[in-house]
Amino acid sequence: SKQNLWFTSLSPEKMSTEQKLYITDFLNNLDSLIYNSPLESPEWEKYIDVDELAKFLIVHEILDNKESFSGSCWMYKERGDSTKLKFGPVWDFGSCFINVKFPITDSCYNSFVYQDLPHYCSSHWIERLYQYPYFLQVVKRHWKQFYKSNYESIFDYMDKFVLSIVDAGNESRKYLRSR
Repeated sequence: SKQNLWFTSLSPEKMSTEQKLYITDFLNNLDSLIYNSPLESPEWEKYIDVDELAKFLIVHEILDNKESFSGSCWMYKERGDSTKLKFGPVWDFGSCFINVKFPITDSCYNSFVYQDLPHYCSSHWIERLYQYPYFLQVVKRHWKQFYKSNYESIFDYMDKFVLSIVDAGNESRKYLRSR
């Protein structure tokens, strides 16, 4: 592994020793495969739902979320040896579109989510996964599908969404000022 990984289990709230050993071995094996396998190796793909990971990545790339593969990364795995790790749901977008380079330069907006991280983030797995040709093919395929069917309308969606939360935003600002 490139660095120590920290995982928190939310369900079950208290894992049995057997469950803890299973998921620890699963994640350690995955970590080792990601960092130590040849780039043509499909072994890590047996552990991760690659399509879900590609979609998860695209969301975070569009929003430039530098925390996406650090402490703000949710994953889950259903029970069973035949199930794969899935990334999501997406959450914690408090660090989106934040310029982490000083002074401000255009190049800060032309990097991937694992690059130019703020001091409180450290990226896990994604920098290495970007090096796997198969993973890039899957990301490109999902990006083309998304772009073709949704990208143009995303701006209209954002405008409508902002209008729908204006009142909540104003109430939130009032609350914060009163504290």
